[in-house]
Amino acid sequence: MNEQPRLRDEFEDQMAVAVDKINAVVKEHIDHTPPMENIIKISEQIADVLLESAQNIVTEANNQLEQTKLFVEKLKAEVRVQTDAHVDLAMRLKHFGSNVLEAHHRFHGEEPQPSGKPTKNNGKRG
Repeated sequence: MNEQPRLRDEFEDQMAVAVDKINAVVKEHIDHTPPMENIIKISEQIADVLLESAQNIVTEANNQLEQTKLFVEKLKAEVRVQTDAHVDLAMRLKHFGSNVLEAHHRFHGEEPQPSGKPTKNNGKRG
């Protein structure tokens, strides 16, 4: 999940929008108001635009965080399911292998010993 380039692009887009808004505000106030009022109004509007842009970025980051949490929970659940299936398969294969080995020993007339090593039954098949 490589969201960083997309988030960086979205951040840059948000900042570009904020800069455009700031430039528009500055141009509008420079053209229509006395100098001292320009500085006060412009600084207030710049602060508002920056705050709005920062809030948009935080909202998007929170949305991404929630989506990531959901993905992680689904991934963990799937890992549990696959792990259980793997353990079940391993146990069934082990049981199958034991049955095949037991059949092999019987076919060759051998009897398994507690040590796991078969003994010959005088060459007789059982």
